[in-house]
Amino acid sequence: DEFKSERPLRDVVYYRPISILNEKESYYIGSINEQESLTTWSRDKCIPLVREITFSNAEELTDEGLPFLILFHKADDHESVVLFEREVAKQL
Repeated sequence: DEFKSERPLRDVVYYRPISILNEKESYYIGSINEQESLTTWSRDKCIPLVREITFSNAEELTDEGLPFLILFHKADDHESVVLFEREVAKQL
């Protein structure tokens, strides 16, 4: 197999962030078999800091017990959303 030398020696989970956050790619360094550790790492990386709140997901979001910072914007105003997401990521 000509690409064998380029493959990792063990299973690897990579995280590739969205470009606006200017974060580097990272990978999970624990054991794939440690479910609690992998789940915690995945949630930290994959559940976005900024999410849309709707009537259908409001209860789920409040159950997390995290504070809310809500941006009200016009539906076609995408620039404000990008700036908001970037600022939230920077402050946290």
